[in-house]
Amino acid sequence: MHAFSCLKYPVSKQNFLQKGWITMRTIHIMRKEKFTKSISEFYDVYFAEEGHVILYLREDQETMINNNLSIEQKEMIWDNSVKSTMKLLNTIKNYDCIVLHSLFLDDISKGLFLLNKGVMKKIVWIEWGFDLYSWRGEWIGINKFIHEYLNKAFRTKVYAMVGIFPPDCDYYRNEYPKSKTKVFYAPYCSAKVAKELQNYTPHRQLRESRENGQEIYIQVGHNAMESLNHKKVLDSLKHFANEKIKIFLPLSYGNDNDQYAKEVAEYAQKLFPGKTIVLNDFMKADEYFKLTKRIDIAIFDTKRQCGLGNINRMICRNVKLYMPKESVMYKYFRENGVPIQDFDDVKNMSFQEFISDFEITDQKEFDKFVLHFSDMPAKVKKWKNVYKLSNDRSY
Repeated sequence: MHAFSCLKYPVSKQNFLQKGWITMRTIHIMRKEKFTKSISEFYDVYFAEEGHVILYLREDQETMINNNLSIEQKEMIWDNSVKSTMKLLNTIKNYDCIVLHSLFLDDISKGLFLLNKGVMKKIVWIEWGFDLYSWRGEWIGINKFIHEYLNKAFRTKVYAMVGIFPPDCDYYRNEYPKSKTKVFYAPYCSAKVAKELQNYTPHRQLRESRENGQEIYIQVGHNAMESLNHKKVLDSLKHFANEKIKIFLPLSYGNDNDQYAKEVAEYAQKLFPGKTIVLNDFMKADEYFKLTKRIDIAIFDTKRQCGLGNINRMICRNVKLYMPKESVMYKYFRENGVPIQDFDDVKNMSFQEFISDFEITDQKEFDKFVLHFSDMPAKVKKWKNVYKLSNDRSY
């Protein structure tokens, strides 16, 4: 029971907040991902003194606690079972704000959460893309009904949804027009702005590779999710098989189905023998981004938002980017001056056209867009607004 609940005269928790007599307690629930460390550092730098706590859900015995951080950190073993879900609910129920970093819960866990209305009304869900766009799967019959009911209910009964990409907010509103869930936009980011996002230069690796007669490095997607249509992309490139190219395939995460990643790797090696680089092993984010600096061209054949960390860096490095016109990313980036190319044209292109320089048609908008990457105060302000408004609810 809160100390103020037994006072003689009625008073709201908000009165105490406004007077600074109590501090809201916010708990962030995270699993191990390649960017978990950098996200934890962000909250350590900007929110450690504001009552924020991080709870890591780990699947093995290796600790996720970062002893270099001052922010309070907790962890627990997580396997999506009823037992671990009940333990999680018991751990988080007394916090004022519960932040889910992606909606990773299975249907049984979502059902147990939905039964705890007091928890649901405190949840801030930070979507990552797949959990917003591609959750329906291939269910049939009664299983489909149950799956869709639980997932729609969860997504519309949380207190707030944070879109990490502006079009995601529009998608949520259009998908769930009757939902009373608050919608915010805030970019997922680390504590520091990466150097390559700060110091834009007109240098183009593609131009350098082409003029020096070097191999053209082509990245296909950024993980092993089937929604990136790897085989379709490889088919569109196969008429370049005799050219001086390298196909770069990051397949180390993003899909529990290891067989799919194996099939993609084998297919690429069949079409481009001796010309493929496949990442099968998980690596740290900084090591991965260092490796990708050699990329000349990248293809993301997906209609939804994905790979923003990769794509933002590629924009600042002037990588030539191909996406389908129907993609929310294609439309958004083009509207902001970023010269995204139409992926559907690739299968009919000559190699010379494929590796030619792209043209920035709206330099003013492009410059403005690139500059926003390095505006850390603006990013922090958006996140502070999310938690301020989440904590300013009536109690």
